[in-house]
Amino acid sequence: MSEVLFQILDRELPDVPPYVGEIIEKLSSPQSANIKEITDAIGQSRALTNTILNMLNTGYLGIVRRVDSLETAVLMIGMDSLRYIILGLIVKMLFNKRETVPSVSGDAFLRHCLGTAIASQLLCEASRISPQCDKYKLLTYGMLHDIGILALDYSMPFTLNRIHNLAVEEKIPILRAEAKVFGRLTHDVVGHWVCRRWKLPEDIAHVVMYHHKPRQSDGFKQEVALYYIADMISMSYYETLLENDYEYSVDQKMLEFLGITQQDVDEVEAVLPEEVEKAMRVIDFRALDKLSFD
Repeated sequence: MSEVLFQILDRELPDVPPYVGEIIEKLSSPQSANIKEITDAIGQSRALTNTILNMLNTGYLGIVRRVDSLETAVLMIGMDSLRYIILGLIVKMLFNKRETVPSVSGDAFLRHCLGTAIASQLLCEASRISPQCDKYKLLTYGMLHDIGILALDYSMPFTLNRIHNLAVEEKIPILRAEAKVFGRLTHDVVGHWVCRRWKLPEDIAHVVMYHHKPRQSDGFKQEVALYYIADMISMSYYETLLENDYEYSVDQKMLEFLGITQQDVDEVEAVLPEEVEKAMRVIDFRALDKLSFD
């Protein structure tokens, strides 16, 4: 099954345009990157440039001064933070939605990804690693942590539709429904394969691969643990959106590792739906589906 699955993905997934591949490569090593080269390369896509500026100017990310150029964005938030926003948008553009069966509720999936990002930001502030929190990085992890589901939706929509129907019918978590269909090739494994194919940075690849199994991670342990907890919280919210009553429990060892209490988790769970709706009103995330490289 694994060989067939990856053959389908390899055939169906879009190729990275040459200049986009160059951008990704430069953003993967920001220490050696030439900022002007990167901003000039990004400027080749009006859609990408405008979307970056629009996101920064919504106020959602806490920027009060208007950003009118990529160069200004670098000065205001730094290249390291900006690179995560760029990477997230690039990957979204590569997965420009095709007209297929409604295999995944796009609205619910968007809310889950956004919910995971918001939950991670709130949890990070409550944790012992709060001084290291980077809201831009955490937002991008949220956009990309389920990249495997996007890949399956793009390449095998009918199969993904079957998985979601199975989860609802049997009232089991989506990950277990995936395992029933694919065996060990769940969306985290698929997502990691996509990260390798497109040469995304190691920290993103680790979050994608281990956000359901943080104890197995051999690197970026804090980021992985944080996203594991955030994903568990957001998955319970996601299952509610899908009208599935399954609730997820969090590994207490991961809470202890980050200095997060069960009360912190409960508080994030309580405010998450409202925070997601607030973010949805501020940023037109659905506009991302219309993005393409021009």
